[in-house]
Amino acid sequence: MALLLHSAASRAVTKRFTGTYYEVTNVHTHSPSNQSDNVTIEFTVRDPDPLTNSTTTCNGSWPLDSNAYPTGGYLPCTDVSFAWVFADNGFTNISSFTLQMEHSFKDPSMGPPPYDHVTTFAHTDIKPSNMDCVGAASGQTNCKFPGKETVEAPIWATIAKR
Repeated sequence: MALLLHSAASRAVTKRFTGTYYEVTNVHTHSPSNQSDNVTIEFTVRDPDPLTNSTTTCNGSWPLDSNAYPTGGYLPCTDVSFAWVFADNGFTNISSFTLQMEHSFKDPSMGPPPYDHVTTFAHTDIKPSNMDCVGAASGQTNCKFPGKETVEAPIWATIAKR
């Protein structure tokens, strides 16, 4: 009887991954007027899944008038369990781009350590209609999400690894 109670109690507290999307907010991009300055991006990403419920800030920069924006390997965010990159050919300008993100976390339902490590991948398009952009006479431009704008980034893949 004690074994049955322990087993039932263990199942009751085990959370399982149920996520379908990340939330992207606070997107801010900047294109400078001076060639010696960098284009920058910063945004907040939240994985609202009850198993993780994590939020972090991601950012990056690259030289103005170059194609050296982040593609290929993922860049770590402030919380290094998250990372991001622009999709291949996914950056048009500072108000039109595709973000790809990943989030790694522990999911006990996958198995015992070290087999409980999961990474999810999500992506979303940021469009000019999502951004408020203001240009200056100097040529610099700042774009940001208006107010409390949130864009959902659908999870398109999940892997379990150790």
